[in-house]
Amino acid sequence: MPRPPLETLANQTVSLVLLVVLAVLVATAVLFAARAVRRENNWLPLLLIAGGSLAMVWEPVVDILGACWHPAIGQWTLFTAFDRPMPVWLGLAYPWYFGAQTALIWYALSRGKLRPVMLWPWWVAMIVSDIVLETVGLHFDGWIYYGQQPLVFLKFPLWWAATNSVGVLLAAVVTWKIEAYLRGPRTLLALLIPIATYAAANGAVAVPAFVAINAPVSPLVTQLCGVLCFVLSAVVVNLLVHIAAAESTDAMRAVSPRRSVAPVST
Repeated sequence: MPRPPLETLANQTVSLVLLVVLAVLVATAVLFAARAVRRENNWLPLLLIAGGSLAMVWEPVVDILGACWHPAIGQWTLFTAFDRPMPVWLGLAYPWYFGAQTALIWYALSRGKLRPVMLWPWWVAMIVSDIVLETVGLHFDGWIYYGQQPLVFLKFPLWWAATNSVGVLLAAVVTWKIEAYLRGPRTLLALLIPIATYAAANGAVAVPAFVAINAPVSPLVTQLCGVLCFVLSAVVVNLLVHIAAAESTDAMRAVSPRRSVAPVST
């Protein structure tokens, strides 16, 4: 396995900026989620945001497999697992990216404000936004990707965006699909959805990149593995669109009144 750059220093200015920006985003999301609790007695948005925080338990694992390093020297550390120190700002990035965005897409689907086919532009938008945010952070050495990475663009291996976006969309569609089951004490199960779907996204999309980074393969094979990640990501999104479309059709049939047929007189 490639050796992480252990000697690198954490950029505390970048860490502070990330903390402030992410704190504002998470606080805004929590306020909107609290309004849903007050108006609709619906705890799902808040629980999804909290579940996004819990999904951070996977970060050290995917950092090892995907060769990502958060500089430890001078870092404000939230926790350490598998000898990987996790910065404090990451504790706000997860509830925003995998929690608040999941809650937003789920809410739009459940209220009929987002047609299932619109998951495609959401997928593209999330990939683009991830690329923008990561390239800015990498430019200031907020974190580092090392080893033989596929599809590197301005220091950012693009396959990560293909994986992360699927994690959010999968969580939103799963929540929508089982929303009727999440009632009473079972509502707390929503805490586990982002954890499970982020793991599933990495298993479904990121494995080719994990293999390319940690195996002696040629540069050409490495790049092809990155392309395969995007292919797998698109396959999963296509599946989610079909599942969401079927759910919408079933819901419409459930609320549509049955037409009575008048008897034909002879």
